[in-house]
Amino acid sequence: MRKIISPNSDNPSEREETDRNIAHRIQNAIDLIGQLPEYYQESRELGELLQKQRIRFNPDLPDRGQASLTGIITLGQETMEDSLLSLAETLIHENYHRHQNHLLKTASFWGGVFSRQHPMQRYERPAYEASLRFLRHVSEKWPELADISRQEAANITNSFRHHYGSDLLKNSLSDYS
Repeated sequence: MRKIISPNSDNPSEREETDRNIAHRIQNAIDLIGQLPEYYQESRELGELLQKQRIRFNPDLPDRGQASLTGIITLGQETMEDSLLSLAETLIHENYHRHQNHLLKTASFWGGVFSRQHPMQRYERPAYEASLRFLRHVSEKWPELADISRQEAANITNSFRHHYGSDLLKNSLSDYS
């Protein structure tokens, strides 16, 4: 099994080069995460996942990323086109899901049905908040990345509002002011 699922190509050496480039980009994002002391262990875990071929790329994935029930993180095309910080944030988000109890999806669904909210809102909220905390740490450690961190935080906040119909409980955008 290949480490990365790359775009279709009839040329095996072209596929291998694309896979190496994607794996290198993912490793760079993991290295960025690991430069924050609070995230050193998480970066080690993500590095091990990459080595064990449990972080993959699928250009046809309609989402930025997803974590499977078996703990595989699959990244979509958008993560390869955005900034390295955006890729790192996506890894933080999806890794958060890997550690959530899978029964929380069921609880979120039924809670959403009964409260007439989006069924995945309760499940997704803490992963979005983990992303915002990561971006806050980045802007604190590297002031030169504060603007891009703020923009990423705005994107995350807007995405949550768009997909789940409500604001995040902890709008970390205010943490940047």
